[in-house]
Amino acid sequence: MAFTALAVSIRASRRRRTGRLDTGRDKPIPYDSLFLHVRGPAPGVETSMEQIAPSLVAEYPGCLGNGMGHRLTGKRLTEDTIEPVDSALTDEDKFLFDLRGFIIVRNVLSAAERDDLVRLADDVWPRQAEDGPFRRFNGISSWGQRFVDLMDHDKLLPYLVALVGSRLRIDHDYCIFMRKGAGSHTLHGGPWRYESDHWYRYHDGVMRNGLTVVTWNLTDVGPGDGGFVCVPGSHKSNFLQHMPREVARFERGEDWVVQPTMAAGDVLIFTEALIHGTAAWTADHERRTLLYKYSPPHSTWARRPYDPADFPEATDRQRRLMAPPSVEAHPRVMDG
Repeated sequence: MAFTALAVSIRASRRRRTGRLDTGRDKPIPYDSLFLHVRGPAPGVETSMEQIAPSLVAEYPGCLGNGMGHRLTGKRLTEDTIEPVDSALTDEDKFLFDLRGFIIVRNVLSAAERDDLVRLADDVWPRQAEDGPFRRFNGISSWGQRFVDLMDHDKLLPYLVALVGSRLRIDHDYCIFMRKGAGSHTLHGGPWRYESDHWYRYHDGVMRNGLTVVTWNLTDVGPGDGGFVCVPGSHKSNFLQHMPREVARFERGEDWVVQPTMAAGDVLIFTEALIHGTAAWTADHERRTLLYKYSPPHSTWARRPYDPADFPEATDRQRRLMAPPSVEAHPRVMDG
């Protein structure tokens, strides 16, 4: 049976979670006893939160737990709004992402594809004599269609739909190139560091994340080389404020700060709710990484969204990814 919500606002507080029903009286009541007034087969029909929550949670994964409010005035809640539980993630992927806050997808790029991307990057952004060992370029999607095509890579996009939702949006992109001697960058991130952006939640078989990162490794990352490091499991930490500052600044080493090893062509996917950072690069070869960051439809980290007019060769699917943030109007990028 399909219901149409009359005027419902679901809001969450980090200290006290309540549901608020906009019926004129606007009286906060606990979620577990929340009833939504809906139009159904007869006037005044009510349905419990337990019945309707799966649709709300799946379509608006943050609305019950990330401090965001979403007005669903007149929105039809049907089976079409429910995100599928089945996904590209294997059972082991789900276990590892929930446990650690990241997964590694192996052998996504071939050697020829990696070499081509390195060559194109060098053509567009050649190293200058005055450049130091650490280089970063914001907006690598401007380097040409080969870099735009990584946004919705056929092997990676299903993973992102499983972790962010089918209405995800590309938020921003950049690269990090490091030569031996490039220094470290402080550990940062963590759950609720930015209340509406860095979050992870699980509900009824579905994982959802706020800002989520795809890191393409164009060169090997061996043990002790440096680069990406993280505190596995910290995306669910309840004591973020007690993170030792000297560890975050790499002034003290701890075995619970981990540097994953990856081969060239591997892709690392992690949630920004994970405490992470960059360790000094010690390898003789250059670190080459491309980073693409994705947001749920209701949020944005970047100050300006992508303008599809800047990408004349972009596909329809890529243009849907580039759509500006909106809970209601952001298009479905692909079906799960």
